[in-house]
Amino acid sequence: SWCASGNCLSLNHEYDKAIQAFKRAIQLAPESDYAYTLLGNEYSLVDELERAMACFRKAIQLNSRSYKAWNGVAMVYLKQEKFQSAEFHFTKATNIFRTNPDLICHLAVAQHKCNRSEGALTLLNDALKMDPKNALCKFHKAGLLLHLERYHEALTELEQLRQIAPKESLVYYLLSKVHRHLKNFHYSYMYMSWCMDLDPKGANNQLKENADKLYSKDEDLLLGMEDLASSVTEDDHSQMQSQSSLQDIQPMDSILSCINGVIVQFKLRQIPRFYTPLNDKIYLASSYNQWSPNDKQFEFDNVTNTLIVDFKSTTNVDFKITRGSWSTTETWFDGTMRANRRLTLVLNYLHLLNMSFK
Repeated sequence: SWCASGNCLSLNHEYDKAIQAFKRAIQLAPESDYAYTLLGNEYSLVDELERAMACFRKAIQLNSRSYKAWNGVAMVYLKQEKFQSAEFHFTKATNIFRTNPDLICHLAVAQHKCNRSEGALTLLNDALKMDPKNALCKFHKAGLLLHLERYHEALTELEQLRQIAPKESLVYYLLSKVHRHLKNFHYSYMYMSWCMDLDPKGANNQLKENADKLYSKDEDLLLGMEDLASSVTEDDHSQMQSQSSLQDIQPMDSILSCINGVIVQFKLRQIPRFYTPLNDKIYLASSYNQWSPNDKQFEFDNVTNTLIVDFKSTTNVDFKITRGSWSTTETWFDGTMRANRRLTLVLNYLHLLNMSFK
């Protein structure tokens, strides 16, 4: 009961009270290696590493096959940047529980810090065979691929991870970094914007710094909003601000000029409720008049409700928001014709000249 209470207190970030609860558990069950391990974890969270190490060693003394205690010792060494010792203890933990992908992931991180990145990547691939949707393994694999300058592979991993953890700001942070290396500055700016939206108070700043230390080769490559701001012109900012009055669909979160055309991000503020929805997907449909299902259509991401369109050498584009109907009388749930409002983009080769609803 005291261990359960301590875990609840820890989840609420009441670490001092959690420590007292685990100490009480040890008083009642002094032979419990689990209680010592939990107390060690709590001391590690508040950076009392010597006390944490003593608790983990006591747990190992009570039960030499406590993989959680071996893992705890390794995590302390990892914090102290004693990477070879960390690798040794992670290996001990994985030898006890060979099918735990999280333990294998921790071992891979230690191997990477020991300058054996290729071996670390092999370990992560093995862990993902056991659990293909393990978010921790995918995150570290993407970071490792970024470190190895295999940017397109890193991008593939991060896009898959975004579907698994759509509200994790660190995922968008790494996506921004990868796109910056690929010179896709418009996407880099967009993903950094999403990262800041998901973590407006900077609660994950320490985690981002840790990721940079772990996977960045050069501090000049670290991503900051100051660097990205230079890729957006004053006209772009004024265009973005002019859309703040739209209620149902926000045509852009960011609009950037690029050498081959214009990148526009559309973002739904309110999910449309059509009178007769044909499916669960939402599109921006081109060929506004007499549109048919064979025409080009752009599908919104069903997690973020956003859509990115790259217009290349296009002069004028008309859209309507739709759930897949080609009827010109498609209506929303309330019977209005808002679904058929026409969105017109007037472009030249380099710039968005005008955007409006009709």
